[in-house]
Amino acid sequence: MEIVILSILTSVIGLGVGVASVIVYNNVRSNNALKKADDIIEKARKDAEKVKRDSILELKEESYKLKSETDKEIKEKKREVKELEDRLLQREKNLDKRDEILQNRDKMLEDRDNSLVLKQKEIQKAEEEMEE
Repeated sequence: MEIVILSILTSVIGLGVGVASVIVYNNVRSNNALKKADDIIEKARKDAEKVKRDSILELKEESYKLKSETDKEIKEKKREVKELEDRLLQREKNLDKRDEILQNRDKMLEDRDNSLVLKQKEIQKAEEEMEE
């Protein structure tokens, strides 16, 4: 009978050790799976941060390029406007000179005309005096 009890006791102990082994094995496996899941999540988080940083950097570089191009275009347009303003000012000066020359010419012609009118009057007066 002792052998039967010993056999039953050994079977129960073996069953207990087997169940405990399965529980420990499942816990270790579960912990490994959780650790792997955490590692995958952490890697994904790091990859997402890297992609985010790269995207931000790329956007900043593009923004800088656009700003540089825009500044360059603005400078070019300002230069063109300045050239046009200078040309316009030169034309205005030339027109002012022409106007002044024409005004002087008109004044000279008017003076000459007045002088001729006076001479004509003098000649008529002299002719009238000679006739008398």
